[in-house]
Amino acid sequence: SHARRRSIVACAVSCIGPVGIDVEVVDAGNADMGLLKPFMVLPDVQGCQAISANEQARLFFFYWTVLEAFWKSRGSGLSFANPAITCQENRTGWSDILLSEGSAWHACGRAMALESPAGSAASLVLDASCFRSAPGDVKVIRHTPRFFQDGGQSF
Repeated sequence: SHARRRSIVACAVSCIGPVGIDVEVVDAGNADMGLLKPFMVLPDVQGCQAISANEQARLFFFYWTVLEAFWKSRGSGLSFANPAITCQENRTGWSDILLSEGSAWHACGRAMALESPAGSAASLVLDASCFRSAPGDVKVIRHTPRFFQDGGQSF
């Protein structure tokens, strides 16, 4: 799986199961939780409106990148035809992804926010088939091109 934006390129490769990755530029002006409603059941949407604009933008882009990365891990893109998902934090530093199947929710993946350059958000999603693997089987390598390290002065 791969994704790119202006200041970040991300690639996820796995031999333990399907993975997805997504990156976005964080733009508070585009952080509208309502855009997620057709695709996700959010954990406390009302609480999201009581937080600062910066925190709301951070949450929105975390959920958006999880949503995009999840459907990439499934081999498809975002679609209104897809069932809803929800994302719940757990104690491991990962968030559990549950998929709506009729009236029930089933665990189908895990997501992690990745360290990314300022003004960006990135998430990695592992399919549920990866759960039995040890946490050490997942490696995340981050690279910021020199161009972005020195403010765009070199190539």
